[in-house]
Amino acid sequence: NAQQLVEDGAEQLVEEASRRIRHPWCCFLVATLLIAVFFTVPMESLRPQASPREWHRPPTPSPPALFPPPPPPYPPLPPPPPAPTPRPPIPPLPEPDIFRPSPHLVQFMVTLGFSKEQSEQAVAATHTRNESEVYAKAQPWLLKQRISVNRAEFAAEREMRTFEHMDLDGFALRWGSDNIAESLQDCGTKCLHFKPEPPYFMPCNVFVFCPLKMCFAPAQLPKGSRLGWCWLKHQDDPTAPMVN
Repeated sequence: NAQQLVEDGAEQLVEEASRRIRHPWCCFLVATLLIAVFFTVPMESLRPQASPREWHRPPTPSPPALFPPPPPPYPPLPPPPPAPTPRPPIPPLPEPDIFRPSPHLVQFMVTLGFSKEQSEQAVAATHTRNESEVYAKAQPWLLKQRISVNRAEFAAEREMRTFEHMDLDGFALRWGSDNIAESLQDCGTKCLHFKPEPPYFMPCNVFVFCPLKMCFAPAQLPKGSRLGWCWLKHQDDPTAPMVN
């Protein structure tokens, strides 16, 4: 090739110059020719070429990095979930209907011959709200509570005791205006032999006799003389009777 020819020519010129070194003009000519050849030939052709053995040499690995590579960027965060729909407010629970017995109705039942405790219990248990319901609800409810006790009391052995000038309270089984007696003893006998009637089977265990033309009575009674009136009544505990 051209490069090899140039190199061979240069060597021949050097040899020729060495034979003719004794001529100064020849030395100058040879030096000029070498300089021209040096600047004419490319620099890459003068550099040493890699041998075929070096062609398959693996590349030199790069030195390890002083710092690890930065991590890949994190994926973007998902959007927040939508806010839940607010629930409607829970309505407050209704207050329990606590029935309180009316003092007026309790007193009204007391005038019928029941104790205050019995009247309060009956009015509260039946939710009685007026006087007509006292007769329809409270009074029947209270009387039904003692049916078995009433029958046992009537079947038991009993005796009569009398007290002068005393008006005893109690549930009226016979009104005095409809039951006339000749004396206190006669009124007591009527009470002792009174046969209980359904549906409550209340025995007579209290009686009141009026020996005068006018006697006290808490209930509204017909006008006129009350002489001989004999009231047949019932109380839960005649051994500790209630007095008007």
